[in-house]
Amino acid sequence: MPLVVLLEPLVLGVLPASVLPTVVTLLVLLGVVACSVLPYVMSVLGEVVERARRELASLGERKGKERVD
Repeated sequence: MPLVVLLEPLVLGVLPASVLPTVVTLLVLLGVVACSVLPYVMSVLGEVVERARRELASLGERKGKERVD
C-alpha cells in the first residue's frame, strides 16, 4: 500500500489555508492594540524629548555664560 500525503492548498504560495483565519485575527488584534497604545507611547516620548531639549538648552546657556566671563 503506497503512502499518500495530501497537502493543503497554500494562500499566496506560503500560508496554509487552515492557518489563514488565525493570522488574520492576530493581525487585527495587533492593529487594534497598536492604535490604542501608540498615542500613549507617543505622549510619553514627547515628554522625554521636551525634557531633553530643555536640558540641552540650559547646558548651552551655561556654556555661553562661561565663555563670556
